[in-house]
Amino acid sequence: MKKILLKTILWRLFATTITFSTAYIIDGQFTKALLLVIIDTTIKTIGYYGYEKLWLGCNKKSLNNKSTQTENII
Repeated sequence: MKKILLKTILWRLFATTITFSTAYIIDGQFTKALLLVIIDTTIKTIGYYGYEKLWLGCNKKSLNNKSTQTENII
């Protein structure tokens, strides 16, 4: 779980820099670019963390199903 959180934070820092730079280049207003980054970062961080947890849960279920199938064969 800690690895997922660290990965999420590092990716968000990288992606936030790109979002801020793009918004600032397009609009030229620091305040608007900052507001966009705050909203974007909040929504996407929560979404990414949830996606990683969902993915991890799907992998665990898949592994449990495979071990159950192996036990039934033996």
